[in-house]
Amino acid sequence: MAKIPGGQFSKELRGKCRFDAIGSLYQHAELSEADLRVAVATDNNDFVIGPIVNSFIFAGKRKPLIKRDRGPYRSDREYLPALMKVELEDKKLLLKLISNKRAAGVQKVHSNEEDSESDEDDLAADVPVIEDTIRWLQEILTSLFSNHMQTKESVLRHHDLNHSNVMVDHTTLEITGIVDWECITTVPAWEDTYPRILQGEDM
Repeated sequence: MAKIPGGQFSKELRGKCRFDAIGSLYQHAELSEADLRVAVATDNNDFVIGPIVNSFIFAGKRKPLIKRDRGPYRSDREYLPALMKVELEDKKLLLKLISNKRAAGVQKVHSNEEDSESDEDDLAADVPVIEDTIRWLQEILTSLFSNHMQTKESVLRHHDLNHSNVMVDHTTLEITGIVDWECITTVPAWEDTYPRILQGEDM
């Protein structure tokens, strides 16, 4: 690439979009008074970093039902425990809902419901391992992210930056815009550069 003029687009984006907190980017006028009290300012007065909105926090039927610390977070050591707690509470709710269904004698009606419940049963069987893993991660978190290793800046992350979301000029092929900015977050640099090959198909 050294022989080709220009620089990597992703590198340019990361270099210019630096923030002092982890969360979601909002226009100042869009936030409620309560959210503005915890929002973190940016270099542009029209925008702030507010409570995070991403698929991990909201995906599925259960997560919207549990209480979540959505930030914004000032450090890795605020951000990661919040994600771990969401996962623990999600699995507790899963076990509770399955227990309630069995106690009520709920019958499976449709084949797709059978598939869904089978998946939930499989996940429920894995809950002890998931909980043990999260608690182990909680114990070593301060070692992984000690005070001198804290992320000082967060970067803007487009969760779906693929060819269909990059608009170009038909003639010159110059980039004219990027679409699909829903659920855009600021994240630590290590999360933004997490190898795609390790993320799996569903990430």
